[in-house]
Amino acid sequence: MGSLWRLRTSWGTSILLCALARAVGALGYVILSSFLIGENILALITINIHASLSYILTSLGSPIVPSMNFIYTLFGTLLLINCAFFVSLLHLLYAIFLTKFGMKANLRLPRWLAIAI
Repeated sequence: MGSLWRLRTSWGTSILLCALARAVGALGYVILSSFLIGENILALITINIHASLSYILTSLGSPIVPSMNFIYTLFGTLLLINCAFFVSLLHLLYAIFLTKFGMKANLRLPRWLAIAI
């Protein structure tokens, strides 16, 4: 994040790249943990998502059973959204703190944030 700010990239690009890096790191953490404990945690997560979604659809009276491709897509999308919100919050908080510490010259803040600070 700091390198992208130093290169003066836009916040949108920075948030997207940092969210992708965080999502890859989260998946790597799950895969490494799975290997270390000898259990496929990623399979457990997707099976539980499938069971929960099937239960919700059944309780709504829908005969649709979601495919595993849909579950993987849903999992990936939710992971990216989670990472994007977290990284956006980090961008906002770091921008406020660094500006208050006098490092405003190195930051390229969005207009709405520069006005608010």
